[in-house]
Amino acid sequence: SAVNDAMNMSTVFHQLGFDQVHLLTNKQVTKDNIFETLSIIGGDTDPKDLLVLYFAGHGVSTNTKAGLQTGYLIPFGCGQGEELEEGVPMDLLAETIRKMRNSHVLSLLDCCYSGQLLLEYKRSTQKSNVDLDYLKDFVKDRCRFVLTATSGTGMAQESIKNGLFTQCVLDVLAGTTKHHHKGYVSVNDDLAPYVSRKTKERSRGSQKPKSGLLEEGDGEIAITYKKL
Repeated sequence: SAVNDAMNMSTVFHQLGFDQVHLLTNKQVTKDNIFETLSIIGGDTDPKDLLVLYFAGHGVSTNTKAGLQTGYLIPFGCGQGEELEEGVPMDLLAETIRKMRNSHVLSLLDCCYSGQLLLEYKRSTQKSNVDLDYLKDFVKDRCRFVLTATSGTGMAQESIKNGLFTQCVLDVLAGTTKHHHKGYVSVNDDLAPYVSRKTKERSRGSQKPKSGLLEEGDGEIAITYKKL
């Protein structure tokens, strides 16, 4: 379930040593609470802090009143056909993320149509065997990285314990893959390729995660077990 996904991710980020972990589940997950929490985090954190936004639940794609196709995250209490008023527009979420004062923001979305968050899709260049010196140069620059469970038209699937996408993310962050011997995980070169490959494999090709940047730039994000 989405609650189980969120709780598992919360546990992992506590284990990774994040100073603040804000967990919203069930009735707490309203449109207003989501944006209010982001505002609170923006005010409480240092611009150098890494902000990770994770959402698990339902997503839809529909036409706005202006006739434009857009995606929505569906919060608690948002009924069918109410997404225009009660849903979280992905374009608004993207704009909010861009405006966050944190230099590094990683967005992880496990829901249907989540790829629509990447309105101007730009895939980052992935390099194999990235070393620590390379990473040090790029983590200094601003970065808005997005990793989504599906394309803009795709459906998200479940595994035995978690959402299929979430389970693949947890594999990496919880240290059950080969990446952690380095003491850090590059989001662009470790996390995104692994999650994309394994999600496709485990769904037999029917679920295809997307990754990219919400704005132009050369920045990188690293989730570390040791200080860079």
